Amino acid sequence: MKKTQIIILSLAGLLSFASTFTVSWVIKKKKNAAMAAQQAQTADPQQADSKPQKDFFDSMSLTTETNEAGISERQLQHLIADIRSKIKDHRDRQITMDTQAERIEISRLSMQKDIDRLNELQNKLNLTLAQIHQKEAALKDTLTEIDALEKDNFQRLASTYEKMDAMQAGRIMTTMAASNQLQDSVKILYYMNERMAGKLLAEIATKKPELASLICMQLKHVKEMN
Repeated sequence: MKKTQIIILSLAGLLSFASTFTVSWVIKKKKNAAMAAQQAQTADPQQADSKPQKDFFDSMSLTTETNEAGISERQLQHLIADIRSKIKDHRDRQITMDTQAERIEISRLSMQKDIDRLNELQNKLNLTLAQIHQKEAALKDTLTEIDALEKDNFQRLASTYEKMDAMQAGRIMTTMAASNQLQDSVKILYYMNERMAGKLLAEIATKKPELASLICMQLKHVKEMN
């Protein structure tokens, strides 16, 4: 229970006790006054008969006191009722605030779950990206190995063509170009020494000048790229 509720309930209890005590005290006072008047009449009846005006004023005073006591009691009752009403209002407000707090907590928990799911997805995405980077690195390594192996193969072919007769090598390269292997012919010429490559191109140009021109253009492009 909240401290405010405890204080209000304690105040209400104190006021209830005070009102009960006041009413009891007034009633007891009236009873004592009545008993005193009765004893006075019993002890001295002549004196009572000889003072009718005094008894009349005492009666009026007692009636007035009773009226005043009744008004005071009603005021206390109204005060207690007002305090109880305020306590009820406070409890209602507290219930409303507690309900709102519960809703806020539910919303917070829901948002936290969403955040946790997003974090989990982020972690999975990071893991996937890391795996992709690893595969890319492995692919690059593989391509590097392939390039190295391809270079080694073309260097061996270039060495073989250098030992061949220029006319024979020219016929072979012309056949390769006609079979969609123009790029292979260009790479072989790229790895040959310049003097032997020049002889070979000259031999091709005697029979296929257009092909020789195309091979020269492709060879120039390969040299620029490397």
